[in-house]
Amino acid sequence: MPVNPLRRKLAAGETFIGPLLQEIPSSPELVEFLVAAGFDYVIVDGEHGGASTETCRGLVRAAEAMGGCFLGAGDLALSLGFEYFGTPTTHPDVQRLIDRVRDHTLAAGKLVMGPAGSGEAARAAIAQGVQLVVVQFGQFFRAACNAHLADARGTWSA
Repeated sequence: MPVNPLRRKLAAGETFIGPLLQEIPSSPELVEFLVAAGFDYVIVDGEHGGASTETCRGLVRAAEAMGGCFLGAGDLALSLGFEYFGTPTTHPDVQRLIDRVRDHTLAAGKLVMGPAGSGEAARAAIAQGVQLVVVQFGQFFRAACNAHLADARGTWSA
């Protein structure tokens, strides 16, 4: 039986990087393209909703029963009554809860998945113990388009 490459990397203590497709969840061609581009995995999010505060607290208690968890600041911020516009800055109360869930999940020996909107954010997440780094495709693609257009129009500086 072939060995799953993600399981092999996980056993070796390696980090995974892949995109979360919320904006374009029904494009098999895009998934094939992203796999060919070298991402370790692709998440296709066909249904996305908020998480209650109690659900988030339950993640800490349930870490032993789960294979791991996803640390998403957006839904958590909204469920706690904070605005969230996909910016790199996370409300301190939200960040404290994310840190707590991450630390408890890692202490339980479980997998932690978290988003990263840039290479710098990915390195920070990896340094904090995140094993599956999620590239938020919409943010990633917008940044690439903006850089390309700015370069083409002569307004981009490296």
